[in-house]
Amino acid sequence: MPADKPSKTNPTRPGALIASYRCRPLRWGELLGLILMIVMAISAPLLYGYYRAQYASAYYGPVAARLWSRPWYLLTGLALVVSLALVVYRLFERRRHVDIHANGLLLALSRKQFIPWTSLSGVANGAVQIRFLGIPLATHYQATLYPAVGKPVSLDDTLDNLPELLTQVKARLYPRLLPACLKAFSEGQRLYFGNISINQTELRVTDGTPSPRSLPWEQIRRIRVESGLLVIESGANEAIQTPVAEIPNLELLLQIIHTGVNR
Repeated sequence: MPADKPSKTNPTRPGALIASYRCRPLRWGELLGLILMIVMAISAPLLYGYYRAQYASAYYGPVAARLWSRPWYLLTGLALVVSLALVVYRLFERRRHVDIHANGLLLALSRKQFIPWTSLSGVANGAVQIRFLGIPLATHYQATLYPAVGKPVSLDDTLDNLPELLTQVKARLYPRLLPACLKAFSEGQRLYFGNISINQTELRVTDGTPSPRSLPWEQIRRIRVESGLLVIESGANEAIQTPVAEIPNLELLLQIIHTGVNR
């Protein structure tokens, strides 16, 4: 995927704040659930350890009482430490946020990081539906930002309004990338979108198989997005499915196919 490399002309200051997306606040329902879970995790081994101590003391003496109850008291202490760590993590998580500025993205996650718009090369996102016995319970959104330099940055729906945040990012990223991509495609260059690449003659999928699967455009009957998957139907093979969360700039890929291939 072609991307602008950072240069001395790239903005280094965030500029005016446009929108801010913070981690979900600790609501009463979540707080009560957290307290209930902590109380159960601590009280269960504590009460059972006390029961074992009383039983052993009544029939076998104080030494047996200490030996029989010690593992459960240690488990109680471990549960207390884990519970406190969970509370601290949740309080720390509230401070995480992503800000959209005129000149780029300011990420305050595990550390602060500013990515100018000209240094952002891609974004991928998808949704995972949690099911229990076939019944859909909740949908969790996830996304990955791809800076031109550095490691990808993962986001999830602990951030409020993650879909809106991604819409804001794409609205600033895609108009910059699309003309260069269309030009490169028309000149016969190969464009890369994660494990999918395209040129004027074929679509190629590299998904962990020993060799890439190449499909000439005339063999592809339909490309669609369904249930978090990009489905590529061809006349000769079974449909190829790839998670959309692993495809940077999916909308650009579909736009280039529509403009450059299906014209």
